[in-house]
Amino acid sequence: MRILLFATAFVLCSLTAPAVALITGSDGDEPVDNPGWPVGAAEAFNVRQRIAYWVGPPFGGGQYHGEFRGDTAALNEVLDIFGDIRNDNKRIVVEEGTAPSGWLRLRDRSKEPVQCDWKLMVWDAASWKQLSGMRAGLDPTDPADRAKGPPTVLTIYTGGNIEWDQVKLPEGVEVVDNRLSAHGFTEQDGYVCQGQLIDLESDQPIAGKLVVELMEAPKTGGYKYTQAMEVDTEDDGNWTIKNVPDGRYRLIAESEGYVPRVVGHVSHEGSAKWREFACRLAKPVEFAGRVVANGKPAADVNVRLIGITPEGGRRYESTHQFDAKSDAQGTFRIEVPPGKGVVGLFKEGLVRPGLAPEVTVPSEPVDWEMTGSAQVTVIVIFETTEVPKQYMVELEPEGGNKVGSWGGSATIDEKNQCVFKNVPPGRYYLVGHPNPYSEDEKTDAVLLDLKGGDKVLNTITVSQ
Repeated sequence: MRILLFATAFVLCSLTAPAVALITGSDGDEPVDNPGWPVGAAEAFNVRQRIAYWVGPPFGGGQYHGEFRGDTAALNEVLDIFGDIRNDNKRIVVEEGTAPSGWLRLRDRSKEPVQCDWKLMVWDAASWKQLSGMRAGLDPTDPADRAKGPPTVLTIYTGGNIEWDQVKLPEGVEVVDNRLSAHGFTEQDGYVCQGQLIDLESDQPIAGKLVVELMEAPKTGGYKYTQAMEVDTEDDGNWTIKNVPDGRYRLIAESEGYVPRVVGHVSHEGSAKWREFACRLAKPVEFAGRVVANGKPAADVNVRLIGITPEGGRRYESTHQFDAKSDAQGTFRIEVPPGKGVVGLFKEGLVRPGLAPEVTVPSEPVDWEMTGSAQVTVIVIFETTEVPKQYMVELEPEGGNKVGSWGGSATIDEKNQCVFKNVPPGRYYLVGHPNPYSEDEKTDAVLLDLKGGDKVLNTITVSQ
């Protein structure tokens, strides 16, 4: 049976509030097919060794992830099928160790992770095409695949039930070998990270350093970062870090005169692996403008450029937030990497309805308009004998969620309530349901007609 789950994400239509995104999936090997898959993919996906699958990414879907446990003989049968899949952009990736099932872990975090021996990722072609054309910061596809089309990727883990020397790889298929031995390292080198710093504009190597920061999650939320390691690059920009300690880390590339960049994350417990990181750095440019509300300059608006993506590359994540507050005249200036980004405008009681504007920087200063917003408080009343462990409330725009509209979802707190702030004026449907849920567990929809400045209190009664 297909289960619906929600995972935390951000709404990028008006960029005013966090929300949650729907991810679907299922345990077991119940057959799955999609007419947009390449011919032959369903046969590799629907073998009896599949323990789960899930579909992502949020706010789009179409990327199917199958998770499998099996021995070498079963894998070789899948490899025969994989070799015949009609897709010019398919590859096999070889990794050390094993990997946990993401779906089973998401379903129940109280249990020990179930380890996989291989995973298969296959795209629905129409979804891939749509997502690869999305706005800055939202495109989940790999830039390296854009010229070749949606990839089909089989990832093999050699540390579980698979005897690597007995694996029979199909001919003519690209193989990416990420094992330590394939790069001149041994298990004594532990978790190894490598890369090269490159100037984004000139495409030439640059000297700098890599900083490794430990990531800890305090109970108060967010992350605490503590520097754990640091290594200078060689003259040609190359760097290597061996024996990264157990834990969760982020890797930051830095060079004088460039915007620092988070080039990747590492999370492991005693594993020995090799990973390579792309480290392309950009020099800063200026993003400037003015914020106006009701025809007047708006002061103290937090202006943020989100999802900055250099042309033809990946999102430029940094240790800095690219933001500034507007002054008394409503003006602001921010130093950012060049590329496309989405403009977020944040101030309690104000909102910019519609699709968040996309800009290419550097650019000429412009005015950004805002208007008054609404606030909705929801109290859930349970008339049932059992209260779900997690219960959610959705605020969906009339006509359904679509590009450019605002919609929100929230989990109720210990007082059985939640608050939606900075909601753009408009008509919305309010519904509640447990998480996970089936369609018959949703409450009847309540229609709200919200105007700027409204503060509304509503109740939802759960009687079944």
